[in-house]
Amino acid sequence: MRFRAAGLLIASAIALFSTACGRRQDDAKEKLAPIPNLKIEKVIVAPIDNFYEATGTVSSKTTSVVSSRIMGSIIVIHVREGDRVFDEVQAKYKVADAEAERATRMLSSLEARKKQVLAKIDQAKADVANAQVYASYGRVASPMNGIVTAKQAEVGAMAAPGARLLTLEDDSHYRLEASVEESQIRSIQMSDQVRVRIDALGDEELSGRVSEIVPAADPSNRSNTVKIDLLGQRAIRSGSFGRARFSSGQKQAITIPQRAITERGQLVSVFVVDDSGMARLRLIKTGKAYGDRVEVLTGLSDGERIVIDGVEDVSDGSRVESI
Repeated sequence: MRFRAAGLLIASAIALFSTACGRRQDDAKEKLAPIPNLKIEKVIVAPIDNFYEATGTVSSKTTSVVSSRIMGSIIVIHVREGDRVFDEVQAKYKVADAEAERATRMLSSLEARKKQVLAKIDQAKADVANAQVYASYGRVASPMNGIVTAKQAEVGAMAAPGARLLTLEDDSHYRLEASVEESQIRSIQMSDQVRVRIDALGDEELSGRVSEIVPAADPSNRSNTVKIDLLGQRAIRSGSFGRARFSSGQKQAITIPQRAITERGQLVSVFVVDDSGMARLRLIKTGKAYGDRVEVLTGLSDGERIVIDGVEDVSDGSRVESI
């Protein structure tokens, strides 16, 4: 009986061991099962545009401050920020003109006082002429076509000669004023074509032209201001943040799709596929962005293959299959 019980225990142990081994083999097969339908790209070294990027602020090429030329109370303001026109007032001219009409009526009824009336008419005409001059000074008009960006006065306030009333800007000619490091300023020339991106416009790329290079450097940051004309871009507004890319020839480099990159904190990596079809996580160092691609400075070599789609389904050691 003891031998029979021992035999049963050994047989049970063997059966359990066989079952466990079978499960491990099945798990290993599932773990080694390749991930299908992944897009894999071969890394190549190719010529790309080399550029220097500088940041700056958008401003209007022409800005004007409208001021008062006479002392007086502001009766009405017909504009606000964003408007383009504003009207004139001729109150004093109307008063003088009424006085001239009253003097003319006195002439017809008072012939005896003809000389005095004529003198009053002459005086009234002189008042009219003076009122016309005064009205021209009281008339505030825009010196250019543009939009009102700021209103410094309100109805009822006292206007004084030289006091600011409105600030206007030409909205048909904007430019980006970029700060360029002094070490790069020599490579930039007048009329150079520049690619510009304005954050407020998203990924849209604009064309620009260098119109002015300020020769004096800013001693606080050792940079020069380069002004880049952006013609015909009415969607832009002053104060927007922008980036300018100054071309400096071409260079040989590796670029990969942005979507192929995996970021974990400060670590940037990609999945490199070896000859056996296994994906290995590898750290890389990236450089400049070129649209939806990014330059790889270190970590990849010409001819290697990387996973560019379905990265979220891949882990280190996974077997992969391309589409």
